Amino acid sequence: MQGPDFLVIGAPRAGTTWLYERLAEHDQAWLPPIKELHYFDVERPGAPRAALAGRYYRHNAGGLLRRAVRRDLGPGGLRWASRYLCGRRGDRWYATLFAAAQQRGLRSGDITPGYMALDPAEVTTVAATFPAARIILMLRHPVDGVWSMVRKLTVGDAALDAQQVLDVIDSKDVRLRADYPRALSVWGEAFPAEQLFVGFFDDLVAAPERLLAELFAFLGLDPGHSPAPERASGAVNRGRERELPPTVERALIERYLGDVEQLAARFAGPAQRWLDDLRARQRRLAARRGTPH
Repeated sequence: MQGPDFLVIGAPRAGTTWLYERLAEHDQAWLPPIKELHYFDVERPGAPRAALAGRYYRHNAGGLLRRAVRRDLGPGGLRWASRYLCGRRGDRWYATLFAAAQQRGLRSGDITPGYMALDPAEVTTVAATFPAARIILMLRHPVDGVWSMVRKLTVGDAALDAQQVLDVIDSKDVRLRADYPRALSVWGEAFPAEQLFVGFFDDLVAAPERLLAELFAFLGLDPGHSPAPERASGAVNRGRERELPPTVERALIERYLGDVEQLAARFAGPAQRWLDDLRARQRRLAARRGTPH
C-alpha cells in the first residue's frame, strides 16, 4: 500500500495554496483535484475531527460536481472523483486516490496544512502506515501568519473586536497550527530527517523559483522546471488587509517570542529575522505605552 509520495503541512497562511498550484504545473507531479483532503484529521475512521467528515464531504462533493458540469475535470478527474465520492473511507481507499498517477510514474501528494495539528500518536500512525512519505513543513512568521488567518476568517468589513480576535487566537486549532517547535518535534520524531523539508514563507516571497527548485529536488522532481514568470510570485490566496490592534499584537508577541527564539537558534535565516522583528515590535509597543496622551 503505497499511499501519497509526500504530504505538505503548514502554519497558518504559509503559502500552501501557491505551492499546490506550482506542484500541479510540474509535468512529473500530480495533485488531487481537491487541495486539502483532510484524511488524517477528518476523514479517517476515528480521526480527531471525524465529526466534521460529513461537512467536508458535502463541500468537496459540491465542488467536484460543479467542475464536472463545467467539464474541466477530464476523464481521469472524473474517475478520481468517483473513487473519492463513492469509496469507503480507510487507508486502502486513501492510497487508491494516488495510485493512478503513480502508475504513470508521477509523484503525487496531499497538501493539507491542518495535519500540522495532529498529536504524536496520530503522526506515529501516519508514519507507520505510509513510512516512505516525504513531509514538507511550511512555516511563516507566527504573528503575521496568525493575524493573516484571523483576517481571512473575518466576514465583511466590520471593525474587529479585540477580545473576539483573542478568542480565535486562543482556539485549539490555531494554537496547534502555530506551535512550530511542537510540530517540528512531533513530525521529526516520526519521520527520518532526510524525509523532512522545512520551508519558509519568506523564501517563497523573496526567491520563489529557488525555493521551488529545492522542493522539487527534495521530491525527486526535475528541479529545472520553473513556472511562467507571471506565476512565480507567491501572491496566492491573499487575506484581507487590516491593521493589527496593539492589544492583539502584544498578546501574539508574548505568546510566540519564546518559540521564535528556539527557531532562530536552529535555523537562523528567516527565523532570526522574525526574532529581530518581534524584539523591535516589543520596543515600539513599550514606547507607545509610555507615551503620555
